[in-house]
Amino acid sequence: MLADADVVVAGGGPAGLGAALAAARGGARVVLCERYGFLGGNLTVAKVGTICGLYVRDAGGAFDFVVGGIAREVADALARGGAGVGPVPFKETAVFLYVPWAVKRLTDCCTRSSPTFSSTTARCAPSSLPPSGARRP
Repeated sequence: MLADADVVVAGGGPAGLGAALAAARGGARVVLCERYGFLGGNLTVAKVGTICGLYVRDAGGAFDFVVGGIAREVADALARGGAGVGPVPFKETAVFLYVPWAVKRLTDCCTRSSPTFSSTTARCAPSSLPPSGARRP
């Protein structure tokens, strides 16, 4: 595949998706390479159904978001669509419960909304080009 891009992201899991969306929203031309036919990584295929690390307990004992950005957007969108709920107390913290297949649909919508974003099903391999300024053996 040949593409004219400012940013190429290898992997469409939560971190790769967040990086690609943030770059596209910043105006970069982004190509996201994912080996499977869908985005979301372990949020979708692991079928765990919980996201940890979104909440912190405040001084009054209630839970509130400790993160913002794309992670918060995903949780809010899933909750609005009836496919997620949180915070749900778990041990000393809280989790966000969600429907894994709904993440696939949500990630498709998120990526299609940016005119500078494209994704492809592909594996990424190390470059065969030498580092800048180096000579090929």
